[in-house]
Amino acid sequence: MNLIEKLAVNPKVFMFLRRIIEGNFTAEKAVLKNEMLSIGECKRILDIGCGTGMFSKYFENISYVGIDTEKFI
Repeated sequence: MNLIEKLAVNPKVFMFLRRIIEGNFTAEKAVLKNEMLSIGECKRILDIGCGTGMFSKYFENISYVGIDTEKFI
């Protein structure tokens, strides 16, 4: 098991470290904001590869389903 896999065992620690490394996801949040404005009235979202689901809060008035698979050996 490599270092990333060891850190990913605890999602809170993993996301904390990603926030530091990725500048609190500023770029991802900007993309989400722009995309949500461009899709108009959307009733359902399927988020494939959602990870821990931390961005699900950006879909508050939409039926949201997040799917992610991660295999650790």
